Amino acid sequence: MQVTVISATCQEFMGVRFYLCGHYYQHRGRRLHRAVWEAANTKVPQGYHVHHVDHDRSNNQPGNLALRRAAEHLSEHMREPERIANARRYVKRAIAAAPAWHATEEGLDWHSKHAKEQTQHHTDKTVRKKCDHCGKAFVVTRLTRTSARFCHNNCKSAWRRASGIDDITRECAVCGKSFVIRRYLTTKTCGPKCGAELRTLP
Repeated sequence: MQVTVISATCQEFMGVRFYLCGHYYQHRGRRLHRAVWEAANTKVPQGYHVHHVDHDRSNNQPGNLALRRAAEHLSEHMREPERIANARRYVKRAIAAAPAWHATEEGLDWHSKHAKEQTQHHTDKTVRKKCDHCGKAFVVTRLTRTSARFCHNNCKSAWRRASGIDDITRECAVCGKSFVIRRYLTTKTCGPKCGAELRTLP
């Protein structure tokens, strides 16, 4: 049971001619490589594909065909350089076209509906937590950060100050003495006396 190549766009198998349609040779919707494999074996099981071993879709001889799980087969082909290049081109086109579409009435309507669908299932789901600084109980929902540790930003700041997590050591610009200060402050001196002296310097 061999496939006869008639031309670049036509191949014959068991008296039936299959013509190139897209990437595969077909006859009335049936693909040649599947017909060849089934004639030599059995019906292709559900969830499986017939794979061209040498990746040449025009080589439909029985020895070049193998059965593969659908997921594995698709994954293998998606790693082909040509597929990767095409996917990148499509993504670039989509990124370029997206801003214009999102600004249209249709795009805005999609965003509105999508937001409602996403939030309607989460607004009633809350998590009760205890503030790491003051110990007060507070509630967060799935729409906010469930990893929150503090009931208020004031508590968060107070906890950071008390823990010393933001402390760094600097050298006084006047006397050279080392002093500890929070890293986001611009203080350059170790105390008021050196600070006053610094302000009098030319």
